[in-house]
Amino acid sequence: MKNTIKFAGALATILVLGSLGIAQANAAELSPSHLKASKSALAASGATDQFDRILPAISNKVKSDIIAARPDLADIVSVIVDEETLKLAPRRGDLENESAVIYGRVFNEEELKKIQDFYSSSAGQKLLKEAPVITRELNKASKIWGAGIVRDLNLAVEKTMKDKGIN
Repeated sequence: MKNTIKFAGALATILVLGSLGIAQANAAELSPSHLKASKSALAASGATDQFDRILPAISNKVKSDIIAARPDLADIVSVIVDEETLKLAPRRGDLENESAVIYGRVFNEEELKKIQDFYSSSAGQKLLKEAPVITRELNKASKIWGAGIVRDLNLAVEKTMKDKGIN
């Protein structure tokens, strides 16, 4: 169990450090003002807010895995995992920086400023607020539409086959 945890930790460290090396190399390609505009656009759009759930989810998974193997240590494992998780929280900024680099590679400075302006506007704020409802309604509409297409296609194929004498 200890070796599995150590291996997983080492693998995660290698992956994170490798990706940060790539991000730093790409960040060097962006001017400071471009990177700043990218970070501002990200902040205004809330595009990386979803990342706030990653560390708690990983923490809960690690806690569950260890407790499953050692239920007798559940209380101490919970405390230790929570303490160690808090120590890792500052690394969330690394993911934010990587995201800014990605946005900066896709959008130029002017576009990033327009993105920030939009999401800072009342229309942008409304879009952010209403996006979950809109997405849910769009998904519902697409399922209804798809069901109608399936029904109509089946009926059309059945009729054509009948017209051709195919049972």
